[in-house]
Amino acid sequence: KILYPFRLKPWQESKGGSPRGYRMKQNDYFSFLTVLGMETNLPFGSYIKRPSFFEPIYKTLKKKIRKVKK
Repeated sequence: KILYPFRLKPWQESKGGSPRGYRMKQNDYFSFLTVLGMETNLPFGSYIKRPSFFEPIYKTLKKKIRKVKK
C-alpha cells in the first residue's frame, strides 16, 4: 500500500500556502502496486493508466514549432 503516491509534473503553478489549521486527512489517497509496478485502487485489481510525464512537453514543443514555421 502506498500512501500519497508521488508523481512528477512538468509544470506546476505556484500555490499559496495552505490555510492555518489545515491538516491532511488520514489515508486520503492511497494505491497499491501490481507485480509489474503499475498502480491499482484495489489489491490485484486492474491498473490505473497515468498520463506520460513527457506528453505535455511534446505538445508544447509542437505548438511552438508550428508558430515558428508560420
